[in-house]
Amino acid sequence: MKEVVVEKSMSKILFLACGSLLLGFFWLSRLLQGNIVEKGFDVFFIFFCAMFLFVLLRALFKHEGAMVINEEGFADNISLPGIGIGFISWEQVEEVRLSTFLWMRFISVKIKDARNFEARIPGYAKIWIKLNKIIGYSSVNISLGAAKKTYRYKDVVGIMQGFLDASREQHGHVGPSAQ
Repeated sequence: MKEVVVEKSMSKILFLACGSLLLGFFWLSRLLQGNIVEKGFDVFFIFFCAMFLFVLLRALFKHEGAMVINEEGFADNISLPGIGIGFISWEQVEEVRLSTFLWMRFISVKIKDARNFEARIPGYAKIWIKLNKIIGYSSVNISLGAAKKTYRYKDVVGIMQGFLDASREQHGHVGPSAQ
């Protein structure tokens, strides 16, 4: 199979960055007016908006696809949020499926040895993985919200599943999708 690259949408990233900046200014104005309890929430939301803005601006200047899928594995360069978790080989993947949380759709990837996987990723990514587990989702959840709509979510899941099945056949592994 041929490598598939899901491209980033610069306009979506800029739109999200502007929205984050506006929300940050809104919370900053509230911080200057609120009581002590409200100020705690305001500081949290200002921090969240600033972090999200930083991540989006960083994603703007990274010259790589949002997601690259090939016979070796896939590279998530855009989620978690905006910076991705990098390359994951098919040998590490147990299952790929489409998931929904509230109104958001994402690609959920179940990792075979989650503890070993978590040991090799940066600390900020571990926080997101723990939050995913708390709400009952897989370690890796990929959002294509800032990607071009060249591929729909179910198309990307199908492509990933095809590569995963081919990898299992090549290596003689039988997994959930091959049964």
